[in-house]
Amino acid sequence: MTAAAPIDPIESATGQSTPTRRCWRCLQTFACTEDDVPPGHAEWWLCEACHTSLIGPIQPSRR
Repeated sequence: MTAAAPIDPIESATGQSTPTRRCWRCLQTFACTEDDVPPGHAEWWLCEACHTSLIGPIQPSRR
């Protein structure tokens, strides 16, 4: 799935905020960039391991 979960910033040991997103299956939090998450409402997102387990390997974008 390419849809993204909401960004939940976490603070590092240096006090800087790092954007994260949460897998909706395993509920683990993963670091991301602001560009990875479109603005707006939360949508479903799966980490690579959960995506592979449920749907199959993530295919590279076809352009």
